[in-house]
Amino acid sequence: MSLSFLSCSLLIVASSLIDSSVGKQLPRGVSPEDAALYIQGASHGKFTCKDGSVTIPFNRVNDDYCDCADGSDEPGTSACLNGVFYCRNKGHEVKILKSMYVDDGVCDCCDGSDEPAGVCPNSCREIGEEALKELEKDLNDAKSGLAKRSGLEKMAATTIKSWEKRLEQLEEMESSKAQQKAAAEVRKNQSEAKLERLRKSLTRLEEAAAAKSKKEEVPVAESQDTPVEDDVPLEGVDDDVPLEDIEDMHPEDVHGAEEEEEEDDIYEEETEEERAKRVASQWIPGEHANTETVGEEDAYEAPYEAPDETITTETPPVESSVEEEEIINEEVVEPTVEADDRMDLISRIKVWVSQMIARATGKVDLEQDLVVTKAKVEAAQKLFDSANQEFFTKSSELSTLQNEKGTLTSKLGTNYGTRNVFLQLSENCVEATIDKYVYEVCPFGDAHQSEGGRKTKLGTWKGFEGDTMVFTDGEGCWQGPSRSINVTLKCGSEDSFISLAEPSRCTYTGVIRTPAHCTDELVQNLEREVERKKTLLQEYNVKDEL
Repeated sequence: MSLSFLSCSLLIVASSLIDSSVGKQLPRGVSPEDAALYIQGASHGKFTCKDGSVTIPFNRVNDDYCDCADGSDEPGTSACLNGVFYCRNKGHEVKILKSMYVDDGVCDCCDGSDEPAGVCPNSCREIGEEALKELEKDLNDAKSGLAKRSGLEKMAATTIKSWEKRLEQLEEMESSKAQQKAAAEVRKNQSEAKLERLRKSLTRLEEAAAAKSKKEEVPVAESQDTPVEDDVPLEGVDDDVPLEDIEDMHPEDVHGAEEEEEEDDIYEEETEEERAKRVASQWIPGEHANTETVGEEDAYEAPYEAPDETITTETPPVESSVEEEEIINEEVVEPTVEADDRMDLISRIKVWVSQMIARATGKVDLEQDLVVTKAKVEAAQKLFDSANQEFFTKSSELSTLQNEKGTLTSKLGTNYGTRNVFLQLSENCVEATIDKYVYEVCPFGDAHQSEGGRKTKLGTWKGFEGDTMVFTDGEGCWQGPSRSINVTLKCGSEDSFISLAEPSRCTYTGVIRTPAHCTDELVQNLEREVERKKTLLQEYNVKDEL
């Protein structure tokens, strides 16, 4: 910017000196830079081409015939295709025009010097004033944007620190989460293995029970020949006692108080198994002393484990209810239970008593083994389900943590420009409606074009190329290339999408203004440019001697 300003200033000074000194001796279309060559030729009456190839009489300059190979003898006509025409454009910007466009009926120079006098009006002052207003607006926006840039840099610094702190926390948490997942996986695997073993045991028991049942089946014909005794007397029960009274009696009251000694003798003759059953009948309401094996349907819903074959593992057990823990550890106590739980407690006692009978007598009750094993399978299934759910939860927590860690690592590794000033752009998208399309550019993300409900991807962020954001690998055009878009950044007081074009098929270009692109250097250059524009307008008032 400074070199351009200096060059323009020199051109203005040179032009003024030429106008005041030699004025009308300069041919039409000659630039201040080449003025000395033509002034010297005019004073000697001869002109030497700029490339030195030919010397001709000065009066053949601008005679509408191309004598010089470089076209320097015809700056003010269209005779030479490679000649150049200098538009002075006082009050606005100098313009260099190809000589071939001179006197073609089109006003290319704002001062109208490229066409015959009177064809084009001199509009340089109006254009210069409008350009100055636009430049002053850009300067004000740049100053406002620069003030906002400072805030963006502070926000970026705060954000980076928070990301770094969070990343440290995640790294510390990751080890703990990984250990929790590993422990949960061990519990899951062990509980699954235990469940499979119990299932196999249950299958074997069911097969054995089925075989036993088949073996003990009595043919129908044989069972029909067996006499049925309807009046089998109850041992130890007085024949005169009504049946309904016997049903209401407790086993201890059947014989009457006067027969206690005889009952004691009977008890002395009991086997160990009979004694255990009798004791059990006194613990379990509704049962008789000759209670047989507890039916499968009476088993407690929750699982039960024998002391010598618990389903707990060496690793810490998965959380379970107090009731399940009691069953698993086989610690049958006499808790105070609510009415709803009374039958559960009774069922548990039944199972416990049946096992005690089997141990006392050394006999294995296949039916009871089925009941107990089924209870174990149910308990093992619950523990496995709980362990499996815990493993799933711990795995999800670790995966979520690792995803967040990866995202933060990627963000911290991204180049957000000087002092991370463009970081704010990564959190926002810039939109604009141009013609019938809505364009959305998300720096460090994707760019899209929308029409109605259809969204077309123009590209994915690839990086910066100077002041341009590059997006490539968008959706492919029909029988054409993949879409892409290059977005040039300019300084502005707000993020705004100001223009978009499609210079070639499926290749787009755009311009976005943002405070993040405002710098001290840019503001200073704009200030100098405003002063230069003002000087050009002042120069318009200088009398043109040509």
